[in-house]
This record gives sequence, structure tokens and C-alpha cells, in this order.
Amino acid sequence: RLRWDARLWASKLQAALQALRGDFVKLLFQLASLSSEQAVKNGTYHVASGGGKRVDFDKIMARTPYADWYGRNNVNVALPQLDNKGAKIPPPVLFTAHSALDMAVQLHCNEFGQHPIVLVAEVTGFDREGCISIERVGSFNPECLLLRTDLMRFIEQARKNVRDGKSTMKDHLCASKDPYVFLCRNVTIFRGPREQGYPFLEETMKIQVIVVGQSEQRPVPQMVNSIAGWTEWYQSESGHHALLERLNLVSLVIMQELYDTGEPQLVQSESGDQHVSRLPIILMTFPGANLYAHPKDAVSNSLKHWRRRFTCYFHTAFVCTHGRALNGKETQMSMYTDTIVNAQMLTILESHSMASKAMPWHWDSGLIKMATNWMRLEQVAAVIRQRRAKNGYSQQKEIADQAGHARATMRGTAKGRRMSDLDSMTNEMTSSMQKERFGRGDYEEGLSDEDDDEDSDEEPDHDDDVFDALDSNPINIQMKLQAMKEKEMHHP
Repeated sequence: RLRWDARLWASKLQAALQALRGDFVKLLFQLASLSSEQAVKNGTYHVASGGGKRVDFDKIMARTPYADWYGRNNVNVALPQLDNKGAKIPPPVLFTAHSALDMAVQLHCNEFGQHPIVLVAEVTGFDREGCISIERVGSFNPECLLLRTDLMRFIEQARKNVRDGKSTMKDHLCASKDPYVFLCRNVTIFRGPREQGYPFLEETMKIQVIVVGQSEQRPVPQMVNSIAGWTEWYQSESGHHALLERLNLVSLVIMQELYDTGEPQLVQSESGDQHVSRLPIILMTFPGANLYAHPKDAVSNSLKHWRRRFTCYFHTAFVCTHGRALNGKETQMSMYTDTIVNAQMLTILESHSMASKAMPWHWDSGLIKMATNWMRLEQVAAVIRQRRAKNGYSQQKEIADQAGHARATMRGTAKGRRMSDLDSMTNEMTSSMQKERFGRGDYEEGLSDEDDDEDSDEEPDHDDDVFDALDSNPINIQMKLQAMKEKEMHHP
């Protein structure tokens, strides 16, 4: 049997791209996809290193490909309602221009494999019967997910689980109201990246994959003129509601099915940092890709609301913009979205007293440097670390407190608090989004200097009113950044 030559494939692809041979490029990807299918079917493959070592894939893959469907009716997690008065600043979302699958591999190799790594994949290709198209290149974001993993086994199982019903996979995944997602447990990554020619790996790794679909494949954006320029939104409230419902549903599925409510375990890494080994790391793809792009301002503000609600329950939350923009503009998209979603973090640089409001988080330098805007986040981290150290608050205690908060919520010990389920959370977020859509700015982020901060020994600044207005009205964020740049120029 012929063995896969990754270097030869990569060189042929480069030559085909330079010669603008689209037909040959398509053929190369078909060959790569066929070799993955054969490896899964045969249960074995050979790696180039070690003299063509044979890997017994049957013993590595999950024996039974579990693919369970989840929707409004079988997700029973409820979270405490947000208290806008005296609220804290949740951990940031880390934005990167890399592929979510590459990020999963990098996290696994960088000693974060003890965390459950959850990749949220978006499906964009269906066949005429409403099933996910596993033969079409680009059916998923990340686009190489089917080629580099054994996810096709789980997709087939998910199809079987709904075949007796009246609705197809597309009907469930792309429903405008009450959508479903399906969770694939222990998906195996067994091939390397495209740049290396998709080599077969000697050491495989396991991740959890949640498959989602969007209610609109190619939504027409509504352009809203603001003082910061033209911004992009969904044309109707239903578009915002559909996206927020999916973001919330995915998070609640993770908390219900992949959470461990036991005591946190602290693991010492070679870098000296300690991490809670039980909290999941979530890797989300930016909704839409290339021709299927969704309005960037609507998505960014949806992620901002999602961050306020959920990042405190994850070890780290990543959003990957790879494939979101044409001509290599993923980095610009990542930076643009970061300025909206993590606007609260930037405020800490202007008002250091705001650091006392930051919720417990690890602020691990290795993870922060994976983000596109890592330099700005490192500056925020330095302020928070200094504040924590001054008050005798160690990183170990901060990590334990974050885990304790998540654990208490999952055990239902948040007594005396009104609880929000999937429906109420989505409706609240959608209502706030509609207010921000036209820049009315009457949505409160809920931070004020009236809070009784036990760990603060400084006089509070009086910048919070400005902060509330800026973060609640996203169209002013560009003005905020420009003011910060001018301040740095005059006071380097």
C-alpha cells in the first residue's frame, strides 16, 4: 500500500496554488480526505517518522462514537441572575487568528491537556437530504476538522440518532428557534496541519467537539451609521436572538456534561504556574466564514454579553477568527472584536482601582501570549497581579476561588439568588443587544465605585461613569482607543 508523503503533498499544493490550478488543488484535498477515511476504516496508518512506524488506530479511537443531541428540553442548568449593582469584571476572551484545531493541539502540547478541551465547530454544508456533507471541502469551520480527526464517525452516529424523526440534521442545527447541537465525546486528532502536508501523527490527542449550525447561512447585514462610522448588525431581532441562544446553549451543555464538581486539583507545570485541572477550556470559531460571514459588530457584541455571563466558569475561553476574513485579514478581525468584547479590560489600564473588581482568574502569561492582542492583556495582567500581591492574594488562591465559584454554582448553592435558564438568559441578552444596536447606550454594565471592595485600599477613581457609558455603548469604543493612543503619545 502507498504511504502518505506529507512533504510531497505540501509541495504539490504550493505549486498548484502558484499556478492557479484550482482543479489540481481540489484533487489534492480529495486525496488527503480519502487517506483519512481509509485510516479510520482500516483502523491503522503509518507515520513518516521512525521508519514508517505503524499506528494501531483501532486501539486509540473511542470504541463507541457517542454523539448526543442537546436543546432547550434536555439542558437543565440554571445560573444566578447577574447583579448589575456591584458586578465584577469577568475574565477576558482570548482572540486569535489561528485555527481552533491548531489551538487545541498547541494547548495539548503546552501542558494544558489535563483540562477538558472543548472545540465548538460550525457546520455550513448539508446535502439534499439535510445531512451534514462529509465529502464537501469546507463543510466545517475549522475547515480541516473532518480531514484531521475521526469526527466523521460521530457525525454518522448523530445522523442515526435523529433518522426516525421528521426533522433532519439541518432542521435541528439551523432552527431559528429552539435549535439543537450535538456533543461528540473523545474525538481523536490524528493528523497535523495543512502547512506540513497533513502528516499522520504518532502521538494522537483527544478533544470534545460540539457541533452547531447557524439559522442563516448568509445573513444580509444592516448597516447602522454611528459617530464611530458604519457598523454591521443583523436586520432583525431574531438574528441576534438565534446567535445568543446558540452561544448560551453550548455553554450550558459544557457545564452540564463536561464539568467535574469535585474539589479542584492544582497541577504544577514546568513554567511554575498552577492550573485547575477540572475547569474546561473552550475554543470557539467565529460565526460564519468567508462567504458565510455574519455581521461583525452584532457577533462582537453578542460575545461581549456571553463573556459577562460565562467566562468565569471556564479555565480559558478562546475565539478563533481563522477563516473569518478573506486575504489574510483574520488578525485585523481578531483585534477589532477584542476591542469590543474586552473593553472592560482596557479600562483597568486607565483606572488601576478597577483591578479590584476583576473576578478571580489565572492570568497565565503562556495562555495570554496566544492571543492576538496579548501585549495589551499583559499590561492588564501586570496591574492585576500587582494589586493582588499587594493584598496578599496569590495566584493559587485566585485559581482556587475561581474553581470554588464555578463549583458552588454547579452544585446549586447560590442561595437567595434568582436563577436564569436558557430562555430567560437569551431574552435578557437580546433585549440589551437591541438597545446597543442603535447606540442608545442605556444598558448598564453594572460597575460603580459604590461597591464595597474588601481587597481595595486605594481611593476609588471617578472614571466609572465614563467606563459604563463606553462599554455599554460599543460604537464609542473606537473613540476610547484613540484617546488611549493619544495619551500614550503624550505620556510614554
